Amino acid sequence: MFSGVPCISTTLAGVPEMITHEKTGLLVAPRSATELAAAMTRLLRDRVLAAALGAAGKSFAHEQFSIEKSVERLRRLLDEHGGRRRPIWSWWW
Repeated sequence: MFSGVPCISTTLAGVPEMITHEKTGLLVAPRSATELAAAMTRLLRDRVLAAALGAAGKSFAHEQFSIEKSVERLRRLLDEHGGRRRPIWSWWW
């Protein structure tokens, strides 16, 4: 997504949280070679759609998963839990 290449994935696990079907990529059913082939063919034939999905995916990835955004979320998480910054191995002691 970060590179602007249109994405095709399955609806397993947390993927639908990252890819919105026909907005930031295409989603297909798990283990469906037929759906996967159809989605690939669709993007190869429709360059306008491929470019639009690639651009939307890239924008979404940069907004949601940039280093700055990740650091911001981590700091917020740490602050919500008392702001104490203990080493990750502190549970061991």
